Amino acid sequence: LCDPTTGKARLGDAWFTSATFEGAAGFTSVTFEGAAGFQSAIFERDAEFSAVTFEGNAWFASTTFKDVWFTSATFKGSTWFGAATFKGNAWFESAIFKREAGFTSAAFERGAGFEAATFKIDTRFRAAVFRNVAWFESATFENAAVFRSATFVEAASVGPLVCAGRVVLSGAVFGGPVTLSLTTRSLEC
Repeated sequence: LCDPTTGKARLGDAWFTSATFEGAAGFTSVTFEGAAGFQSAIFERDAEFSAVTFEGNAWFASTTFKDVWFTSATFKGSTWFGAATFKGNAWFESAIFKREAGFTSAAFERGAGFEAATFKIDTRFRAAVFRNVAWFESATFENAAVFRSATFVEAASVGPLVCAGRVVLSGAVFGGPVTLSLTTRSLEC
């Protein structure tokens, strides 16, 4: 469970499906060596996943978060946040997604920070709702970035954004000021 050379926790497959975390949840610097399942979990207080490594697939579908930090987290397997609800701020700064990442129908009620995040494979924010400020400054999408039918209620800052693939904004709704600064091969509006 604990790596004797680093003193950091290492877990095999970890399943927290439908769990309720009543107090603050701290997973800082944990390495999940297998699959990590948090689908339909409820985090009633802050959740800290900073500097976490997910070596297998990570499921956060339909999970409810208050404030959550995935700062500098590394997702080596596929990652799903579909239909997740972020009631507080969600921070993904400098996170690395090495496989596909799905945020389809996720709801971000407060700030959503993806500054300097790296997405190596297709990333989907299809039908996601950003009710407050969304930041994607200096984020890198090495394949497609799909924001089809996403809703940005407040300000959105997308850029400078580097996308080696295409950026899909068709059907997206912007209710506040938008700052777009993109480097991409293809833009679909």
